[in-house]
Amino acid sequence: MNDQFGFDLATCYAKRAVCQRIDAFTLNSHLRRYLRKKYPQKIDALREIGISIPDIVRRWVIQPRNDLEHQYDSATIEDAQTAIEIADLLLRATAEEAKQGSIIAIAWSVLGLTSMSAGKLTVQFDGFGPDPMLFVDILEKPEAVKIVIPRDSEVILTPLADFPDSEARELARFLRQHWSVSGRGDTSSPAEYYCEVKRQAGI
Repeated sequence: MNDQFGFDLATCYAKRAVCQRIDAFTLNSHLRRYLRKKYPQKIDALREIGISIPDIVRRWVIQPRNDLEHQYDSATIEDAQTAIEIADLLLRATAEEAKQGSIIAIAWSVLGLTSMSAGKLTVQFDGFGPDPMLFVDILEKPEAVKIVIPRDSEVILTPLADFPDSEARELARFLRQHWSVSGRGDTSSPAEYYCEVKRQAGI
């Protein structure tokens, strides 16, 4: 729509696209505490853990849409085109990052068998490997970070909400460093798998 309504709408949808991507990164990084914060704070937190969101996104995509809504401004065709182009560049530049999902386990070592038949997942849990594991349990409320120590049959637990902001960001950065490491667990495995391992293991 090559009119004022179309320019405003295009600017709004450009912001929606980048904000959805930013919020997804925030959630995938276990930084749920930032969801209610403003986008400059979210962007700063993501930068700190290694996900770069250029400031131009805030200045030319997020802020213009906010001005439309709160200052009753009108977008020009140049505003709309700029917002769309920058949003498109961000989505393309972060496409691979977006595919990675969320890491929820490090040094994950489960003994047993897993099979899928007729859409039904079956998990046979025969124990954990001998070494300690880190498990970010997003399947229970409140979400918690668990250190599983198989040799001692011990689980050390801390709710994610109890982490100071700096430690939550450090955890996110630590997890991101393990994408290429074998033995990680991520959300590409169905939630049912982790639920069943938790149930059978008693963690």
